[in-house]
Amino acid sequence: MIQELINRSNQQGYITIEDVLEVLDEDEDEVGLDTLLYELDELGIELRHEPETVERMLLPDEMELEFEPEEILHDPGIGDINAVSADDPVGLYFRQMAQEPLLTAQEEIDLAKRIERGKRAQEQLEQEDSREKYGDSWCVRMDRLVWEGQQAREHLGRANTRLVVSIAKRYMGQGLPFPDLIQEGNVGLMRAVDKYDYNRGNRFSTYATWWIRQAITRALAQKTRTIRIPLHMTERIRQMYRTAQSLEQSLGRRPSPEEIAAEMDIPADAIRGMMDASQHAIALERPVGDDGDSEFGDF
Repeated sequence: MIQELINRSNQQGYITIEDVLEVLDEDEDEVGLDTLLYELDELGIELRHEPETVERMLLPDEMELEFEPEEILHDPGIGDINAVSADDPVGLYFRQMAQEPLLTAQEEIDLAKRIERGKRAQEQLEQEDSREKYGDSWCVRMDRLVWEGQQAREHLGRANTRLVVSIAKRYMGQGLPFPDLIQEGNVGLMRAVDKYDYNRGNRFSTYATWWIRQAITRALAQKTRTIRIPLHMTERIRQMYRTAQSLEQSLGRRPSPEEIAAEMDIPADAIRGMMDASQHAIALERPVGDDGDSEFGDF
């Protein structure tokens, strides 16, 4: 895994967020991610945050909504919640989301520092006899730091909900309704907020993207399959289909398993096995219908 990134760095002079996410298994835990980022830093490999890439991930573009995303971002009446129908919770969510401005790198660090101070203050308050030992004025200061940390945590999360939506879009049509994908992604986002270490020098979007993606893919694996496929295999299958689609565009026809295998540099038998695995049985609890309010097993 690390060698593949080293090779890419030697070729390009740097690596990108997408390079890291591509080689990192879906079922890696935070230790795996932190270790990888640390090793890249120790090797002096530049992790580039391309502005156009980050902006594309953060802005809710290309969504099939009843209103244009551009209108969301620039509509002067965007704060008027009454303009959104109460029967359109997704539309309401997007309008609320669009009110939150994107953060600069320095703003992310400032919020992360406030979160860290709040955690330390909470730990001190929980120490035995600390309130009696240090007095009321000290407790007031610590309570204030805890409150500021909680506010910063919520702010960092709200400012990155666009990222959740952008990633959730990529998993539409795989068994979970779009609002559920967003909900699962938000769980991953808040885990990223709680675990983010600004001292590593990485933008929050780098760290959060992995956590959001992992939360969504775990939910898909757990809630939409009768026969479970390991998370790392799910990612390999996804890579296989991306490769097949690319080959089909270049060849003008559907590629054979051997051609896909050659492009991915793995045995053709492995491709056939992934193709078989991807034709999974439909789970009885899989949502069906226009609103996803019924389950396959109901029929």
